[in-house]
Amino acid sequence: MILDRVTISGADDRNQVGNLLDFSRHYPFVEWGILFSRKRVGTNRYPSLEWLATLAQFQDRMNLSAHICGSWMRDLLIGLDSFSDLLHGFKRIQINLGAKVHVCNQVLFRDSLKKLRDIGIEEFIVQINGDFGEDVFEIIADTSLPCVKFFDCSGGLGIRPTSWPFSTLPCGFGGGIDHNNVDEVITEIATANSHNVRTWIDTESGVRIDDELNFAKVDQLLMAAANWILKPTEPFIK
Repeated sequence: MILDRVTISGADDRNQVGNLLDFSRHYPFVEWGILFSRKRVGTNRYPSLEWLATLAQFQDRMNLSAHICGSWMRDLLIGLDSFSDLLHGFKRIQINLGAKVHVCNQVLFRDSLKKLRDIGIEEFIVQINGDFGEDVFEIIADTSLPCVKFFDCSGGLGIRPTSWPFSTLPCGFGGGIDHNNVDEVITEIATANSHNVRTWIDTESGVRIDDELNFAKVDQLLMAAANWILKPTEPFIK
C-alpha cells in the first residue's frame, strides 16, 4: 500500500483560509476536502461563496478536492452545469452519492465530466457505500477519464468499519478515523491491501470539536500519518 495523501474534509467559514495554507506548507501531503451543497452553502461544514472566493486566491498552493453533495450532485448526474464556475483550482472531484440510487443520464453525465476535465479536474472520485456507487463508477470507468473509488460506509458520520475493503486499484478509505486511531487504521488498511496500490484516507468527523474543525486534532492526525508517507517531522502546533 502506498499512502500518498490525507484528506481533511469539512472546512467552513469558521476556519481561516490562512490556517489551511499554513498546514499545507508544513504537511504537503494534506488535501482539503471542501463540501459543496446548494442547500447547505454557508452552514457548518459547507462554506459560503465568499469563503470559497478567498480560498480561490491560494488554490495553487494547496491540494483541493471538491466533494459534491445533494442537488448539485444530482444535477451532475443528469448533465446540468450548476456549479462548475466554483471549481477552478480544484484538482479532484468527489461525487457523494450516499446510500441511494439516483437518476443518471449516462450521455449527459459523461459530457459534464469531460467539461470539468477541461477546466482542470484531474481525477474523479466516486463514494462507494456497500453496493451503492458501483454503477456510477462503471459509467465513468467506461470512458477515458481518470476515476477512483472512495470506500466510505459512514457517509461522514465517523463510523469505523469492522473491516476495510480490498482493492487492486487506487482508492481511498474513510470512516471513524481520528487523531487517536489513525496509525492503527492505516495499519489495518495496509494489512488488507498489502500490494503496491495508491491510497489515501479521509477524515471529517474525527477531527472536530462541537462540529467545528479542530486544528490541534488535525495536527496530531497529520503528524501520525506522516510516518507512513515521508520522514517523521515535527508537529506544526508546539
